[in-house]
Amino acid sequence: MVVLRLRVPLGPSDAGKGLSLDKEVIASLDRSAQPRGLEERITVTWAPQDAHEPFPKFDGTLSLEAATPKACFLKLEGKYEPPLGVAGKAFDTALGRRIAESTAHLLLKEIADWIELAYVQDEPHLSR
Repeated sequence: MVVLRLRVPLGPSDAGKGLSLDKEVIASLDRSAQPRGLEERITVTWAPQDAHEPFPKFDGTLSLEAATPKACFLKLEGKYEPPLGVAGKAFDTALGRRIAESTAHLLLKEIADWIELAYVQDEPHLSR
């Protein structure tokens, strides 16, 4: 278990630099026991630190698939149940789903930036 900081955009953003609300969640990341070729799959779950907070729990998979020797694809797939019953589902239909998608895009951007930075630091002669 780790604490994962999710960024919830509160308006137009430029690569996550706009106005946002940061939310810490308790996350579990478990690597697949059987990688498929050049694809790495990680089971991802998260929930709010305080179980009484109106924040959805998430269950999904993060996959990393090689596209070329210097490029890969990141994909986050999963599902969440909006909190607060019928009111939460109405909020999700009106706005929540777009917030969730934006949050997922920002999280993937942060992961991609981290992977790229690690690659440049570990393999400086290959990253040019």
